[in-house]
Amino acid sequence: MLPQLVCLTKALNNLNIPFSQLDYDGNLIRVELPGQHYLFQKSYTPFNSESVGKICLDKEHTYHILKNVIEMPKTLGFLDFSVADSYPEYVRFKNLDEMVESIEQQLVYPMVIKKNSGALSKNVFLCNAKQELVLALETIFDKKSNSYDYVALAQTFIHTQEEYRAVFFNKKLVLAYERYTDQKNFKAGYWNLPGGCSKHITDPSLLKELQTFIEPIFQHIPAIMVGVDIIRDITGKLFLIELNSGARFNHFIQFNGENPVIQMYENIFQQLLGPVNTI
Repeated sequence: MLPQLVCLTKALNNLNIPFSQLDYDGNLIRVELPGQHYLFQKSYTPFNSESVGKICLDKEHTYHILKNVIEMPKTLGFLDFSVADSYPEYVRFKNLDEMVESIEQQLVYPMVIKKNSGALSKNVFLCNAKQELVLALETIFDKKSNSYDYVALAQTFIHTQEEYRAVFFNKKLVLAYERYTDQKNFKAGYWNLPGGCSKHITDPSLLKELQTFIEPIFQHIPAIMVGVDIIRDITGKLFLIELNSGARFNHFIQFNGENPVIQMYENIFQQLLGPVNTI
């Protein structure tokens, strides 16, 4: 059973909410509420629509929806030119040289290159020169790789002071933590970097700041439960980086224990039950 589902079942037991394990490994959980049941599958929750889940997975589409709503780093999407035979109407560049030239005309070094549908910092690159940019694109567009993506993103690099993950349910912040490392500026794969750890955020003023910053997005993307990645630059300004509809809590639990995640799930189900906590 995945760590977050262990926390889910403990929260359900604490609230006397019935549930059942539907698979051998405990990664498919059915939760019973009056007149309604919910299915939790691995890191995915039952609260978002399919379209919202897909938008959260598609960083380019997320950017197009929110770029005029909230501060985000400038993001450019580039389709793998090798799919031209199948999707000629979407291919804007005939080769890698044309793609690199377009990126360099619109962004300056350093810049971030990443796969569009990636997670856990796979194929995320900080590029300081053309050679690194070319290598990053070649890596993302490598069809022999399990991490292949047919869309690569080029993104303005934000000099990072702090990075946060904030989890929202029904537009309200239910869990937040800092992705901390001793390394400054670029923290992709923070858990593998020197001093990498998750720090539970309990400071009311910071929680309020994150809540206020993110609130506007829900008018444009109706996510019920979503993890939001936020960075603070060296001037103190906040930027939204991406959304995650299937947030995992492995690293958070490793450094902070289960209780904050158990309390998060208790909070969620108390909201679903309404003011009277009875079954």
